[in-house]
Amino acid sequence: MRTDSGRYGFIGEIFSSFQGEGPYVGRRQIFIRLAGCELGCTYCDTSDFRKPADSFRVEHVHGSGEWSYIDNPASVDDVIGVIKLLHTPDVHSISITGGEPLIQPEFLEGLAVKIKDARLRLFLETSGCDHGAFMKVLEYTDIASIDVKLPSHKAVRPEKWEVLYENELACVQSASSAGIETVVKVVITGEDDRAPFERLCDDLQGSGDGVWMVIQPVTPPDMLIGNGDNDGCVSPSLLFSLSETAAGTFKEGHVMVLPQMHRMIGVL
Repeated sequence: MRTDSGRYGFIGEIFSSFQGEGPYVGRRQIFIRLAGCELGCTYCDTSDFRKPADSFRVEHVHGSGEWSYIDNPASVDDVIGVIKLLHTPDVHSISITGGEPLIQPEFLEGLAVKIKDARLRLFLETSGCDHGAFMKVLEYTDIASIDVKLPSHKAVRPEKWEVLYENELACVQSASSAGIETVVKVVITGEDDRAPFERLCDDLQGSGDGVWMVIQPVTPPDMLIGNGDNDGCVSPSLLFSLSETAAGTFKEGHVMVLPQMHRMIGVL
């Protein structure tokens, strides 16, 4: 029997849009953004949802930017009800994202069970910060997207980075071993990312044919990829080099360089 902690949790927002990152870019999804995150990534574009709030917002008319508000904490049934209202025939899957979903493991598991009961696909987006929490939802997950943090991201204090990294690797390896399609996303901020990226590729040797590598140059809201001369841009030469490095680890055709595409079409 599930406890109350598994039935209620903190949501940031729920909306329907198009996936903007990785191999499923352009696919319609319903996004459930859980509120709360203990990481402090320099490039975070959802900082408004690092802490839970008294309410969460729902965009009932897709792309309208008009929101209604529902009290937190929300029940699993509340969330499933919103999913049913937002569902359209072109929805590919339900994306649970954050914040960081793994810091609410019981609630995450409760959502995952109900999503599978509804015969919907679950797309889990996580930093992979807690392998134990990840394992609670592994059997209900169809696609796992794991955002591996490099030291330059400053997600945690330097002395805690190795622990975070080991959890992330364990999540990738567990998902791949379970036959779940696994996306490893790495945000690239500059040349300092080269050495840890090479280490990551070495550590993921033999991780399986179902693993994708997505190299994502950091993309500030008002800036696309440049020539390396402007602050905030990642040089194309670095991206070419990292792509070639990753090709030695991942299945042919499973390495992508892709910025955040949803920003380019002006949707959430």
